[in-house]
Amino acid sequence: MSEIGTTNRKVAVEYVNPSVTQALQRRGLEVVDAVSIVEGARVIKSEDEIACIRWACAVAEHGIARMQQSMRPGVTEVQLWGILNYTNLANQGGWHEGRMLASGPRINPWLQEATQRVNESGDLVGFDTDMVGPFGYFCDVSRTFYYGKNPPSARQRQLYQLAYEELQTNMKLIRPGVSMKELQASAWPVPEEFREQAYPCVIQGSACAMNIRKSNPHSAVRSRMTRRSKQGWSSALKAILAPLASETA
Repeated sequence: MSEIGTTNRKVAVEYVNPSVTQALQRRGLEVVDAVSIVEGARVIKSEDEIACIRWACAVAEHGIARMQQSMRPGVTEVQLWGILNYTNLANQGGWHEGRMLASGPRINPWLQEATQRVNESGDLVGFDTDMVGPFGYFCDVSRTFYYGKNPPSARQRQLYQLAYEELQTNMKLIRPGVSMKELQASAWPVPEEFREQAYPCVIQGSACAMNIRKSNPHSAVRSRMTRRSKQGWSSALKAILAPLASETA
């Protein structure tokens, strides 16, 4: 510490094991949690960071498009998910925090990982990228595809319409100054038949420290121009508005 010209004995440390903390304390240093400090700093997005975020999102979208193009008879869930993983790695990406992809009768309840199940005509195929892309920037995108030559069933079309209404309604609520409590109170009402297996949050934003139903209801969404709020949104970050849990006809 003396080498950098300070007598301050306080050190902020982010995510380390106890042995490191104990070693610092033995040297007479006061150790504090750096998570809240670092998260506050991360709200400020430089032009380089925004470019990296857009790159990660572009890689994810490219992988998603390749997955959709690869849907054909005989392809398994794992093979589809592997295309996303390969695309990420081939474009200087990192890893995935899971391999959440399910089809047909497995798509509901949600949060199931890919298996060797072969996709069949008439299936809904749903997945979540959970992708740590280039330079460590996270891109979390959820999509549901319909697979088959015949038109979707009436039930599948109904589910699509309900999910579309939820997304459009909740996206319109996001604006600078609105509180989490207001967002939760005004969110699209999930029909009773879907509540038992509904997603645990109304709105989720990757890298935004934002998860309605879990975050402080009195905090507010602020414009990126303020560059201050832990709950702030960056225009380069894509909010994931949790849709209805999909199901087969």
